[in-house]
Amino acid sequence: MSYMTFKLTTKENALLRAVQKGQGEGGIYGLAAALERDPRRVFDNVSRLKSMGYVMVSAKFKNGREIKSVTPAVTGSVMTIVNVSLPVPVTASDLVSGLHEDAPLSSNEETAVMSFFAEVSPSLAMKFLHEHEISLEKAATAYKEHVSPFQKLPQTEAWLNVDSSLETTIP
Repeated sequence: MSYMTFKLTTKENALLRAVQKGQGEGGIYGLAAALERDPRRVFDNVSRLKSMGYVMVSAKFKNGREIKSVTPAVTGSVMTIVNVSLPVPVTASDLVSGLHEDAPLSSNEETAVMSFFAEVSPSLAMKFLHEHEISLEKAATAYKEHVSPFQKLPQTEAWLNVDSSLETTIP
């Protein structure tokens, strides 16, 4: 599912803005009250935004009740940046599988990985890696195998701690 393929509705945009302002800490009912909307419709919109990677839902307890806290997800921000300059959008699963893959990548995976290392800021990239439980070492390996043979990105090499001079060459 691509982040750029689906347009957000007016209600989903309003919901996303409310979550970014921190109103999602009160859960679905808190968001519904803040937006003056039916909780069931808010739940449906939150589910869709979650499936697209724009929000994360986590359970917390308040006064003995479980509340589903809704917070912004890093994935949505990263995918917006990755896809902004691409003619054909790629998905978060393309990016995650590309960062995990040691074998040759599919076209979409390769595009996603190249754009990720070229376009995403180091702080946001680190949050994305953490959110998807990808180690810095694994990301550095993906960079060395799939990006640096085609394009050197000194700023990326700095935050990944990649020393290009130490790369082994196969005789």
